[in-house]
Amino acid sequence: MTQSQLARKARVGLSTLDALENARLGELGYSKITNILTALGMELRLQEMSGRRPTLEELLEEGRDDQGLDRRR
Repeated sequence: MTQSQLARKARVGLSTLDALENARLGELGYSKITNILTALGMELRLQEMSGRRPTLEELLEEGRDDQGLDRRR
């Protein structure tokens, strides 16, 4: 899907998507976030925070696990 197609489907401006993609967007409202996610076939779920943040080692291990699932390699 192109940015133009996503912008139309999500009912947001093309400049908003461009700024979001290039990390130049300060804030993005809830309705725009949900519109973009819905247009992409995704949803936003809220959940309680766990008691602690993951350690660096846990994050690195998760990354290694994700790479093992990458079939493009």
